[in-house]
Amino acid sequence: MDSSTNGIFIVDIQKSGFPIIYANAAFRRLTGLQHSSSDTIPCLCQHDGAWNSSCMQHIQQAVGSRCEGYTVLSFTPSEGETRWVELFVSPVENHAGTSTHYIGILHDITERKRAERHLLHQATHDPLTGLANRYQLHQKLTQLTDTASQTSLGVLFLDLDRFKVINDSLGHGIGDELLRQVAKRLKRCLRGNDTIARFGGDEFVILLDGVQGAGDAGKVAQKLIDVLESPFNVQGHSLFISTSIGISLFPEHGKDSQTLLKHADAAMYQSKAAGRHQVSLFSSAMSQHASAKLSIENDLRQALEQEQFTLHYQPIIDTRNGAIVGAEALIRWHHPQRGMILPDAFIPQAEESG
Repeated sequence: MDSSTNGIFIVDIQKSGFPIIYANAAFRRLTGLQHSSSDTIPCLCQHDGAWNSSCMQHIQQAVGSRCEGYTVLSFTPSEGETRWVELFVSPVENHAGTSTHYIGILHDITERKRAERHLLHQATHDPLTGLANRYQLHQKLTQLTDTASQTSLGVLFLDLDRFKVINDSLGHGIGDELLRQVAKRLKRCLRGNDTIARFGGDEFVILLDGVQGAGDAGKVAQKLIDVLESPFNVQGHSLFISTSIGISLFPEHGKDSQTLLKHADAAMYQSKAAGRHQVSLFSSAMSQHASAKLSIENDLRQALEQEQFTLHYQPIIDTRNGAIVGAEALIRWHHPQRGMILPDAFIPQAEESG
């Protein structure tokens, strides 16, 4: 047993405190517990060296009922590095069928746990900036809305202004580094209980836990705008970037994560439409505008298929002699429910949606 890579030990359950009367070298190496020829090792259940006591309850119950037991433990030996082990225990009976001892086996799973934590981090964080990703954002926001019945929450939706111009002209490498630097500046503006996530592309979302209404959320948003004012030095380029921000509040603007994010996004687009580099608080009018815009975009696709567009030609006349020298082609949309729709009501949506 001394040559085993697993920690093996024997516990005397007939003695007070259930002392460990045998432990192999792997056990002592894993736990940091030592013994001399004159002393026994204290029972793991009573050891104060940072064993996870809630997990040890399973083993205590198994010993008390004289049956096999299993649990996973984390502990910190004297050198300070947290380790994880699987612990198996099994009773040993004497000739009369009475349990007198327990044999335990410790199997080191520290590397497996580290790999699991690494995979979890990859699943919940953005690889470029190290911030929370969209999945973790939804999880966190759902958790907050489920528990914050009396507390106000703020959702800030940020979109960098004209980031695409930088990305397309200077390359994705510079664009990625700019995003990393932006993330660091934004994070410095937040409290420890706030959450910042990269939502995708050049979009970021910030959750303000316990914010005191629109005024406080607006102050944080303005701080975020201000922190981006100074230029970014990226690979020898001095770059300026600004952001447009939309705010929604729980519970005023929604009581679930999807609604709050949708409304913060709508408010952000209002900031874009108003000239960028500013903050907008969600209102119901924004939602109605967004719904109308989406309806127009959907109807546009059907309009092409159903040939609802017509061209009208307006002559261009030479005022000197009254002769027709050309014509201006004007498009009109004959909507089956809304009637004639003029170009200024649908051309912007057609250009935006492609």
